[in-house]
Amino acid sequence: MRHPGGPSIPHALGPVFDRAIDSLCAALGPESLRQYRGVVIRNFLRYLGTAHPEVSSLEQLRREPHLLGWMSRLRSQTPPLATSSLILRLTMMRAVLDELAWTEQLPQLGRLIRREDIPRHPQRLARPLTIEQDQLLQQEFIKRNDLEAN
Repeated sequence: MRHPGGPSIPHALGPVFDRAIDSLCAALGPESLRQYRGVVIRNFLRYLGTAHPEVSSLEQLRREPHLLGWMSRLRSQTPPLATSSLILRLTMMRAVLDELAWTEQLPQLGRLIRREDIPRHPQRLARPLTIEQDQLLQQEFIKRNDLEAN
């Protein structure tokens, strides 16, 4: 199947995933549509076609080995994916699977990617103040002499 401005989906499941993506992105912009198609086409369906060519229907999809294998491949890429990129791909794929679970009446698809599969965003610590910044803050607090400053 060919999309305006996008590559064809080279898999038997391409058309059904394509309809789910169109449904999800109906109210979103073209960049969101491009990203969803990228996750499904370049990532998941390409992996599925290579590693599990026997899968040709949604009913055949399983958490193990299909989704866990794909997630393992994402995590083992060289160079490694940034955590935010991994989170985005898993979240988008989960949304597509949830849409398919609903539209295709296959509730098991909604359980192929679990919440705990999606890593947390790394905790970023605040940058320490420079000596100059700290001194300016201290001077401002002294000038204000109110409850918050004290």
